[in-house]
Amino acid sequence: DIEKLDNLIEESLVGKDELKKPVEYKGVRYRWVVLTALFLALFANGTIYGFFSPLMVVCTEVYGVQLWVANFTLVIYMILYFPMTLLSNKSLDSWGIYPSFVIGAGANIVGAWVRLLINHHFIW
Repeated sequence: DIEKLDNLIEESLVGKDELKKPVEYKGVRYRWVVLTALFLALFANGTIYGFFSPLMVVCTEVYGVQLWVANFTLVIYMILYFPMTLLSNKSLDSWGIYPSFVIGAGANIVGAWVRLLINHHFIW
């Protein structure tokens, strides 16, 4: 009975002929440009995230704060990663890849500058 039910479900979702056809994907050269841009954006994001980690002890000494305060910048990144991923998926569905990529790259740049200029001592 379970096999009959599975067959009935498959037939109702997709016709029998469509189940037998293999899916064909068309290769486009532009995908390599998109893949390279995505790689560079993820690399920049990881660089921004990891750049501050080795400097935690120095920052605690220079600014006179506790280590957990300096580490909080990394914790904020981890906390915001999941909600921002949901928003980016929604923007991909709504607007497409190019506007979403521009918004994400812009947010990454703004976040890096905010992180850099969060204290006036970073300016000079």
